[in-house]
Amino acid sequence: MRKAVLGAALAAAVSLAGPAQAQAVPKGWKLMKESGGTCQVAIPEGWKQQSIMGEPMGIANTADKKSSAAVNGVKMPFAESKKMIVGSLKVEKMIEDSASRHYYEFSGIGGKPGNLNLYIAIKGPRGTCNAQVSVPKSEAETGRKIAESLSAG
Repeated sequence: MRKAVLGAALAAAVSLAGPAQAQAVPKGWKLMKESGGTCQVAIPEGWKQQSIMGEPMGIANTADKKSSAAVNGVKMPFAESKKMIVGSLKVEKMIEDSASRHYYEFSGIGGKPGNLNLYIAIKGPRGTCNAQVSVPKSEAETGRKIAESLSAG
């Protein structure tokens, strides 16, 4: 009897939690996938996703170009990707450095001076998913929401 009750409780908890990879998209936002379709972030509805020859890219920005986001999937193990990127982007403030997520404020390539520049990487199904976000410091909450929405699509 006790096993049945515990099993039922576990099944209910799993069904309520949903899939581990699923990310809620905030109201008024949309998903942006990288060109391979493996990795994605949520961006505000007003942001424009860029394209090349009619094909969407994993890059978007605001109309005034003050804010931008890029999402990418690489076929490289997470640990290798982490080592490589640290040499390119200067860590200003580490937010999380774990076995499954690497997240920090940075300066350097892709960052805009005076903006909040965020880099985040997670383990993906075929390697690593990563995103870079740059927003004016007054839009820090939006920037963090974008970065933290990174998931494997």
